[in-house]
Amino acid sequence: MNTARLAAARQRIETSRARLIHTFYPAHAQAPRASNASASTAPPASDWTSALGADAPWDALRRLALRWWQRQTWHGPVELVAGTVLRQARPLVRRHPWAALAAGAVTGALLVGAGPWLLRGTRRHTAPLRQQLVGSLWATLGSASVQVALASALVAWMERHNRPDTAASSTPSPTPAPPPTPDGAP
Repeated sequence: MNTARLAAARQRIETSRARLIHTFYPAHAQAPRASNASASTAPPASDWTSALGADAPWDALRRLALRWWQRQTWHGPVELVAGTVLRQARPLVRRHPWAALAAGAVTGALLVGAGPWLLRGTRRHTAPLRQQLVGSLWATLGSASVQVALASALVAWMERHNRPDTAASSTPSPTPAPPPTPDGAP
């Protein structure tokens, strides 16, 4: 009796989860699942940005950061350690979600509380560097060639963003059904 109720509850949860994934990540719901058991079932992060606009400026920044990260010599070892820690921590977090949330909140509060004492020396030593960086940035942005490049990039992005979808306009619109005749014949 209990196992039947448990199985029915699990089925309802899985159905609800599938509907949510299909609603929020339609491309992920139609993609074939990876056969690797360690593969995550979560949709890729790019689905969030594509939902907000595939040509969004932060998407280009995300790709740039990802390319930089993949070229680092320590990318492989960090990915290996992070994957191992994730596989080990995931069952614990699933068993005790409230404890994991509380641990994260405590860690965040400690970092925020200890931040001023930990960063005091760093701020003092990096102040001249920050001033040089800001001055260099303003000098670079004052250059006409940089302003033209930024303006043309902004205009190109706005044109792509405001352009109607060509794939939607190339499909023929369905012809409406003719109105019914008074005698009922089609």
